[in-house]
Amino acid sequence: KETWLDSASVLDKKTFRYNYTLKFPKDSIEVEMFVLSVRPLIASNAKTNSDLQVFRENDVIFEHYFKDVNGKFLTRIIITPQEYLQ
Repeated sequence: KETWLDSASVLDKKTFRYNYTLKFPKDSIEVEMFVLSVRPLIASNAKTNSDLQVFRENDVIFEHYFKDVNGKFLTRIIITPQEYLQ
């Protein structure tokens, strides 16, 4: 509810990026806590989501790029094959 998926794109042969906007301004977000709470969910999704099987079979890197409601960069979370294939 607090996040919009703006777009998804291929960055290169092995990297797929999801672009998100959080519905809050940057100064109201504790970025480290956000990463700590969201990263395990993203990694679990990369590991278990059946829609992502073809990505797993091809060792794709998942990049999740986050900006705030004003378009300011917040963070990016990268999930590598080593993380989701364990």
